[in-house]
Amino acid sequence: MWTKKTLEDFVRDKLSGYKFIIVSNRQPVVHSFQKGKIVAKRGVGGVITALNPVIRASSGTWIASSDGDADRQVCDPRGRCQIGDPQGGKGYTLKRLWLTKKEMEGYYYGYSNSTLWPLCHMSFKRPVFRIEDWEAYVQVNEKFADAVLEEAGEDKAFVWIQD
Repeated sequence: MWTKKTLEDFVRDKLSGYKFIIVSNRQPVVHSFQKGKIVAKRGVGGVITALNPVIRASSGTWIASSDGDADRQVCDPRGRCQIGDPQGGKGYTLKRLWLTKKEMEGYYYGYSNSTLWPLCHMSFKRPVFRIEDWEAYVQVNEKFADAVLEEAGEDKAFVWIQD
């Protein structure tokens, strides 16, 4: 049975000498304003639930697009912030990418959701192919790739790509 300690031991054993980097569209923590204060809330989705313990155990880096209205206020100029562990364990780095509304429309809502999703999930919805969505998808993926290279530096890295 997995426990926090067995997971940490497993990650330390298997990822020793590697930086662990997760890349996803959705971020694991969203910072937003509520009643004039910044509040951190856990992001939604199965990937976040599944990988959150692993990223904490490795003290790795999670790269994701930003969608919280207070995200910029808690990040450094490179889009990085530290995410602590509420139980006092290890934390990790969250590296946010600032995508424009146009980039999100083409990359995520366009190509990812209207083309790739129907193609890869045997959907009953016909895929939509638009060149401008493809171009946005390529452009945004280049931003994610640049962020991975920046975070990995010269070190060996294990990179988990989702979305």
